Amino acid sequence: MAKTENQTKFDFIKQINEKWKKEQQCYDDAKVEGKDSRTGKKTTISWPRDKPIEQSMDESWLQKVSDPETGKFYEQRDKNGNTIKGTGPKHLIKTIVRFRTHDGSEFLYTKGRVIGFDVVGDVVTQKCNEPETWSKVGFAYDKQFNQNTMSMKQTIVGPNSKVIVYDIPFNEKNLKILFEKRIDDNISFVVKDSRMARDVRDATGIASKTLELFATKPFDYLYNSDYISATQKAELRQQAIDMGLLPREAQAPSQPPEGQITKPSTGLDVCRVD
Repeated sequence: MAKTENQTKFDFIKQINEKWKKEQQCYDDAKVEGKDSRTGKKTTISWPRDKPIEQSMDESWLQKVSDPETGKFYEQRDKNGNTIKGTGPKHLIKTIVRFRTHDGSEFLYTKGRVIGFDVVGDVVTQKCNEPETWSKVGFAYDKQFNQNTMSMKQTIVGPNSKVIVYDIPFNEKNLKILFEKRIDDNISFVVKDSRMARDVRDATGIASKTLELFATKPFDYLYNSDYISATQKAELRQQAIDMGLLPREAQAPSQPPEGQITKPSTGLDVCRVD
C-alpha cells in the first residue's frame, strides 16, 4: 500500500520512536526471575533500563508539538491566530555522515534538529543527532548446574556490551532523500571510519556538486582527499597553520629545485640529476 503524503512527511517521527523502541527491547528481552513483593510468588521481570536524556528530550518535544487527544501535530499560526495549512514538524539536517565499518560496509547517518509548533503556533526546536542509529545492548549470563533438576540453569548477570547499529545503507537514493531535508546549502558532508572523520567539499563550494562527489566517488578517494590537487592541499594546510589549527611543525617542507632529489632520511647532500 502506498504511503499517504502525511505518512511520508512525518517518517522521521516514526524513525525517532523506533530508535528508542529497539533500545528498550534489548532490556525487555532480558528476563530476571524474582518474587513479587506483595504476594511472595515467583515472577519474571525485565532488566531495568535508565532512560537516556536524549530520549526524554525527544518525548518532551513530541508532547509539545502534538495534540494529546487526537495525536495530530499542531500547525504554525499566522498573526491572526489562524493555522497555516501544510505546516507541522520538520526534520532539518545539518550534516550527513558516510560511515564505513570494519567489514567495509557503508552507512549513512545525520546530525541536525527537528522543529514543530506548540498549541499556540510557536516554534519548538529539538536537537536530533543520529536518528538513523541505535545502541544494541548485550547481556552476560551465568550458567550453573541445578542438582535438583539435573540441568543447567542460566541466570542473567547484567549488561556487558553495546554495539551501534546503522539502519540506513549508503546508496545514492538514500543520500538524496537525506539531502532533501537539509537546513540550507551550507550542509556538511563527512566521511568517517573508526579512526577519523574528514569533511568533503567540492572546490566550487556548491552543495549539489559536493553531493554528486559524495555520492559517486569511492570512500577512500574521499577519505584521502584525492579530489583535491597537491597545490590546493598545500594551501589548505598553510591556512590551517595560520589559523592555529595545526602546529607550525606541520608545515610541508619546501620542494627542492627542479632536477634535484633529496634523501631526508640519510641527511646526504642534494645530488643533481642530469
